[in-house]
Amino acid sequence: MTFKLSNGKGLHFESEVALSKDDLFRFCHYHIDLIRTYGFDFTTVIIVKESHRQRVLDYEMLKFSPLIINFAEYDADVILEKMKEQTARGESLNELELIYLPLFKSERYNPIELLTESIRLINTAKIAENDKLKISALAIVLSNKIVDADKLTELWKELKIMRLKIIEYAVEQGIQEGIEQGIEQGVLKVALKMLKRGKLLSDIIEDTALTEDQITDLADQYEINVRK
Repeated sequence: MTFKLSNGKGLHFESEVALSKDDLFRFCHYHIDLIRTYGFDFTTVIIVKESHRQRVLDYEMLKFSPLIINFAEYDADVILEKMKEQTARGESLNELELIYLPLFKSERYNPIELLTESIRLINTAKIAENDKLKISALAIVLSNKIVDADKLTELWKELKIMRLKIIEYAVEQGIQEGIEQGIEQGVLKVALKMLKRGKLLSDIIEDTALTEDQITDLADQYEINVRK
């Protein structure tokens, strides 16, 4: 994830369960490429669960010293209880904590249990409906190295329910109008094909439910003679 900050600089986030020297070279490459692409300075933050002893690349012509945040220093049990209380009070949650919760240390839960709790919180918390699926998907993707694949598949079933809710929300917010416009455009395309094939006006009206004026206007636009 990359962000442009209000001070004009950039912030670059990476995640790696077990950070190695090769990972440092890879993230250094990303760091340089971001500066080259956007033309301003970046700070790279690497979030890890296990850290290799080498945390800096230090050569005569190259030094890469990212900020490394170790998940082992974060207590999932405390954070989870805090988020449950915030949800009960109707307060907003820290979305990054929801995404990374399965990677934090815990004495009470294993990673799949933490991931399940995270997705349940996402579904019930004060989060925009169209963001819930995205946040859940990120949590699952970041957990794929520490959670059994079959367990991840089960969680996708819960996300399917969330996806339906997102569609309902979209319709409620007026996106239905856009859907209807898309359908109308599709019907016009069908009518245009029929005009180009020389179909009778009455047949086009019957097959598309368009009015005579709509079809005539479409024919005039593409300079096609209408067969009556």
